[in-house]
Amino acid sequence: MMSRRNAIPDFVYPNRCGFCADTIKNDKMICGRCFKTVECLSDNTLPVFSSSLHFDGLFVSCRYDGLVKSGILRLKSSRAFNTARYICTDLADRIERAYDSIGKIDLITCIPMSEKQKKSREYNQAEVIARRLSHELGVPFVDGLIVKADTSFHQHDQSVRLRRELADLVYMANADARCAQMVKGKTVLVCDDIVTTGSTLSKCAKVLKDEGASKVYAAALAG
Repeated sequence: MMSRRNAIPDFVYPNRCGFCADTIKNDKMICGRCFKTVECLSDNTLPVFSSSLHFDGLFVSCRYDGLVKSGILRLKSSRAFNTARYICTDLADRIERAYDSIGKIDLITCIPMSEKQKKSREYNQAEVIARRLSHELGVPFVDGLIVKADTSFHQHDQSVRLRRELADLVYMANADARCAQMVKGKTVLVCDDIVTTGSTLSKCAKVLKDEGASKVYAAALAG
């Protein structure tokens, strides 16, 4: 009888590949076909960004195309958390390999959603990524260090110039003084799902540095 009860959740909510949504075994995050196709970037193949951006370094695992793009879009729309779990394994390895040059990360946070967005979607995919990296790296996750104003526009629909301007308007430090105390003198990792122009991560890095963070590194599943 117990075995039947345990089987019910697997039947109703089967485990699915994060990239193609095929049903997979419960201990897997990706199907065999996607495993052969999804590729991570080589260590020396990272997007090139302007030195004017405020983060001290960037970690990216994949190029945003093909199955990776499909997986991240599913992560955004349908709780395909296996996408984040799978790519974060590589992302955590990249960060750990950099510890000799950058030092260890003290705490992890994420790009916030506005209250309106989070109420509509019920979860923040950047938070899913940050919590997974917290688990992989053994580093505390702290939510709410940065807040986002409610807006009627989407960053990805805007030009590079407008993204930078809008990021300055919508992201700000949490007014709670305890948040600044948590950040002061710390090395912080701020996470998002995709990096394109780097404007959002740069603005959030500036917010954290203005609150006293000594260094801020950025991480994204794809770029």
